[in-house]
Order: sequence, then C-alpha cells, then structure tokens
Amino acid sequence: MATDTMHSKKNRHSLGRVAVLGLLVALALPFMPGNTALDAHGQRLLGQRSNVGFIDTEIVMSKMPEFQGIQQQLDQLESNWESELTVLEEELQVLKEEYEAREILYTDEVKAQKLAEIEQKQAIVDGFLETKFGPDGEYYTRQRELMQPLQRTIHDAIKIIAEEEGYNLVLDRAQQIGLIYAEPEFDITQLVLVELGIEEEQNRVF
Repeated sequence: MATDTMHSKKNRHSLGRVAVLGLLVALALPFMPGNTALDAHGQRLLGQRSNVGFIDTEIVMSKMPEFQGIQQQLDQLESNWESELTVLEEELQVLKEEYEAREILYTDEVKAQKLAEIEQKQAIVDGFLETKFGPDGEYYTRQRELMQPLQRTIHDAIKIIAEEEGYNLVLDRAQQIGLIYAEPEFDITQLVLVELGIEEEQNRVF
C-alpha cells in the first residue's frame, strides 16, 4: 500500500506539471495577418513573407511576481488535501491488513462483510482523488482560475511585441512541440519581460 500511495502522489505531481503546461499552451497563439491561407485540410499555410519568433512562456510566467503567490496557494491547497488523503489511505490499509491477518478465521458471511468495507473505503479514496486531483477536480479548477489573469497579461504582451517587431507567428519553446532549433535573435522572451515591466536585471533567460 505504501508503494501505491507513493505512486499515486507521483502521478498527481506529474499531472500538476502537465496541467501548468496545458495552461501555458494557450499563450502560444499565432499572430498571423492576412498573408496566410488555409490548405485543403484546413491547415494554415505561411505566406512567403512570414516572420517567425519564439518565446519561453514558462520563463515569463515564473518571473512574474504574482506567480509565486499563486504557486504558494496551490501548494497549500495540495498539502491540505494530501494530509486528508493520507488519513483515508491509512484507514484503508488497516482494513486490508486486518482482513489478511484474520481471513482464515472468518466465516463466509464475515468475509463478505469485511470485503465490502474494504471496497467502500477504496471507493472513498478513489472518489477523493478524482474530486480533488482529477482532470476536472478542484485543484485544476482552482489552478485555471488563478492562472487565467496571468495568461491574459502574457498573451497581451506577446501580441504587442509581435506586432511591434513584425512577427506574424510566435511559437512557444516551453511546449517543446515542433520547435527543434531557432536563432536566439528571434527569441522575444526578453522583450515580453520588459513589456511586462519586470526589472531588466531579472531578465537573464540564457
């Protein structure tokens, strides 16, 4: 059971990282003016004069003062629920150990009763996990609520810089999807940080 508990916690932390990246991907919107078209499959085709820039939204997000406060709130929320979950899992473990130790002494009727208790407790644990940490659970709902204002702020800054610098497509290096190599001169991370008013000495992204 201890191994199962550790595994479930690792899964939740992994899901947390994925969820944050999922929130950030919304920031990697293409800024593509009228020189683009759609092919037969509905995919955007870049015009001959397309200028492509890239940004690391993970760096931008982490350097925003508001982000630290949000992360602390989420960490506290997770810690509280982890404590509640630990209690439930320990109760489940006690029921399982008791059954294993005394199974040979139980009548069929008592066995059925004990197994039903274990199943009921397991359902409570699983329900708690789904309600708090599931894809539509309270943790990620709260995370989205807290992150959305930062998303909008970063998105607006990206749009301003993209228009000022003449980029009609901005990719997000934080996503590591499709961006294999890019010249540093096309990195607008620094410019976005300045646009957001973050002190210049903090803007060391490399």
